[in-house]
Amino acid sequence: MYAYVNKKDRKKIYAIASLCAAIVLCTALSLFLRPNDKKATPVIKEEDQVVITLPENEEIVVAPFKVEAGIVKEYFDGSDHDIADYTNLDGVYRPNQGIDYGYNDEAFEVVSMISGTVSEVKSDPLFGNSVTIQSDDVYITYQSLDALNLKKDDKIEQGTVIGKASTNVYNPDLGNHVHIVVMKNDTLLNPKLVIGKMLNELK
Repeated sequence: MYAYVNKKDRKKIYAIASLCAAIVLCTALSLFLRPNDKKATPVIKEEDQVVITLPENEEIVVAPFKVEAGIVKEYFDGSDHDIADYTNLDGVYRPNQGIDYGYNDEAFEVVSMISGTVSEVKSDPLFGNSVTIQSDDVYITYQSLDALNLKKDDKIEQGTVIGKASTNVYNPDLGNHVHIVVMKNDTLLNPKLVIGKMLNELK
């Protein structure tokens, strides 16, 4: 039997059908677009910041002080110097195997010229308290220091305060000063010439 549907009823049926279709479409889209419980991985991510750490043998040697200290006794290398490069002890002239730095006779802080390991700490009746810091085959000794709180095998960062300049019996006329000795492969180097260079450049 043929059922007659007038135009008004058709419009209602079309409206209801369209509404149902819209609801189904919205539901499908919401399910599709719903965020996953797993942490989303961005398609584009920021690059990690690159930090470059120089190996110890590429570290640049710094001065053993942060004040404007000056040379009070030169390194003996056979050249003529305006400042004495030897010590007269009991009538015996001994060439200076390092450099002595002073600062208006003040007890200034002495810092490590390199990062490394404390290889020796001792108190000498002539040279006073001293500490040696090693990095690979480079050894730097700091003499004529006040009381030390370091011990053998301590790890030291470059620029760390290791003591204060003091006096000693060997060079009493220098007052408060620090005596620096630099050695590489058992060869003495002029401390003044190693400052500002990389450890692997020293020779």
